[in-house]
Amino acid sequence: MNKIAVIYLGRMGGGPVYAYEMTRGLIENGNDVSVFISKRVENLSSWMSLKSSSLELIDTFSSAKSYLINTLKFRKEQYRVLKTKYEAQAFDACYIPMGSFWDDMFVDICGNPQLIVTIHDPIWHSSDRNFLEYLKIYLPKLLLVGIKHKRPDDIIVLSRAFREVTSQKKRIDIEHVHVIPHGVFDFYKTVDSGKTYSYAVGKTNFLFLGRICGYKGIDILAEAYKMLKDKYKDISLTIVGSGDFSLYRDLYDRQDDVDVINKWIPDDEMASYFKSKERIILVLPYKDGTQSGVISTAMSFGVPIIATNTGGLSEQIEDRVTGYLCEPNNPEDLFRCMEKVMLTDTREIEKNEIKHVHTLDWTNLSRKLGEIIDHEVVNV
Repeated sequence: MNKIAVIYLGRMGGGPVYAYEMTRGLIENGNDVSVFISKRVENLSSWMSLKSSSLELIDTFSSAKSYLINTLKFRKEQYRVLKTKYEAQAFDACYIPMGSFWDDMFVDICGNPQLIVTIHDPIWHSSDRNFLEYLKIYLPKLLLVGIKHKRPDDIIVLSRAFREVTSQKKRIDIEHVHVIPHGVFDFYKTVDSGKTYSYAVGKTNFLFLGRICGYKGIDILAEAYKMLKDKYKDISLTIVGSGDFSLYRDLYDRQDDVDVINKWIPDDEMASYFKSKERIILVLPYKDGTQSGVISTAMSFGVPIIATNTGGLSEQIEDRVTGYLCEPNNPEDLFRCMEKVMLTDTREIEKNEIKHVHTLDWTNLSRKLGEIIDHEVVNV
């Protein structure tokens, strides 16, 4: 049994679910786990139900203004109190399932033990490579002057494709970069509100679900869907997710049977888009990408998936076995793939998906994390 501090200070999206599931797995594997989480985290009730040794709720931030105020307030009022409480507890490791600006403070609070960090996006997405995004990352760190920065002792990535580049970028021996694949987000089934989205009856319903941003290929999907709609009338497209959709509005306004739900989807509504008597096919036309939590979610519901062969997506999907892969940045190939899948009996693919998700159980994945802490892991 290891004594582990889990530090997760994010609030919304897939991050809280990933962090919760890995932490739950650590506890189920018999580890003594202390948890530091944001009091604003979306799935707070689930965290509160964990049998952790201790749980500290931290008043983090939700805007640039609250970051400034709460960082200064935390350093003045709580930092020393928590450091006194936890520094001498002899943690075997600190685990950060997804990074935040405040991580250095909490690693220091825990006495700087072995530090293990999961990096979800080892490289910048194409649409994020701009000066403003760099400023968003580096300017907030100015408020942490004086806090010791500890480099990770071990890094977890979610796909083999990024192991070497992570080693180079983080200047860490590749033997300390480990691959633990993304687990299955069956959490959404446990918090399901009972709602079911109303897809078009008797049609093949294509679904895009995720944050709306440039690298996700929403423009590529518009071209492919138009070609498909010109040929087949019994199809529809539903686009679900928060983000700026204004860049794509003109591409979809004149297309038939398109429903755009441009909003943040809370955890208890996520399942509603995957459980339907109508036929659903998930389409992820990413121009580039590292991995996708939406893939494992769709698999857990037995929903067929079309994704682009880029980054780590091809490690999550075995082409024509657990899903379908097409070329990125290629509307014609996406069209051909969508047409092929809609005309194919996908029941065998759906069965294979369900079998595959059983290999991505969080308890097993967290056991691999325990092996890293115990220095028993063998990288291949």
